[in-house]
Amino acid sequence: MKKLILLLIMVLSTVLSHAEEKKRLLILDSQTQEPYRTLRETVLNELSALGYRKEENLLIEYEIIANYAGRVRNILRHSKKQYDVIFINGTMSAMGALEFINRDVENADAYHFIFGNVTDPVGLGLIPALGVPSHTRFTGIAYPVDVEERLRFVKQIFGKNLKVGYIYAEMPQSLAYNRWLKSALEKEAFRDMTFFFRSVEFVKSDRGHGRMAMLAEKIVRDLDSRVDLFMSPNDQMGISGAFSQMVYRTSTKPLVGIGRDKGCVVSLTPDLAKTGQKLAAMIKQVFEGAKLDDLIPHSSESSVYYDEEIGKKFNINAPEW
Repeated sequence: MKKLILLLIMVLSTVLSHAEEKKRLLILDSQTQEPYRTLRETVLNELSALGYRKEENLLIEYEIIANYAGRVRNILRHSKKQYDVIFINGTMSAMGALEFINRDVENADAYHFIFGNVTDPVGLGLIPALGVPSHTRFTGIAYPVDVEERLRFVKQIFGKNLKVGYIYAEMPQSLAYNRWLKSALEKEAFRDMTFFFRSVEFVKSDRGHGRMAMLAEKIVRDLDSRVDLFMSPNDQMGISGAFSQMVYRTSTKPLVGIGRDKGCVVSLTPDLAKTGQKLAAMIKQVFEGAKLDDLIPHSSESSVYYDEEIGKKFNINAPEW
């Protein structure tokens, strides 16, 4: 009988030990669409490869905020759980998380936020700068390709004295990106480029990108005869297939995209595969005791997308970059 009791104690101890080893990860996606889907899936696949597998030793909770930042605050305020890491996937999710930390938290040290797909983490106030310890409760990898690098990419392919149609959604990430873009266009290297800036309203909801692309269609028609090309904005409308396909069927001019969706001839796009791998490594390090200040926030690496079929239509060759 004593041996049976000892055996039961050993089994229970083992079960409890394994239960204690499980880490808890909360994922807060701004939308279900791209680029959030690819980054989320890459992070989870890489975590599995690193030894953290769902239900085995990793408990995953997943929420979609549909671009309503206030939902993040509500989720975190009402949660009774302690998460080892909160992965904030997108600018709107990041805004909600920051509001929660600033308004609702007494012990901020209990929270570990790692961000991805955030356009301007410095401007939002998540971190003081890229490339240095954050000294905040946030670290991660910023989304966009460097603006000047993107402009050089466009000029290498299309030449000088370009007229560019640029239609953006009135979203926080687009407004931040536009400030960098307008600043770059004042520099000597890009003064020969003329941008036609136009905007559509920010439509919230998980399917808002499709509605925004519909609103942009009339603007594409109006600008088509005045520009040499269109360039996708740095926002949910711009990265969506709905936008790139709308431009392709509506315009007689090529589209330089920001993602990998059918419709654009070429893109210089953030490499989400590499970003996801690096973010998973960050999350693993926090699971294993690393401090956020040990994980330096930085920018995404870029990769080139080229559509051969559309390239032939517009007589554009695959870029060497």
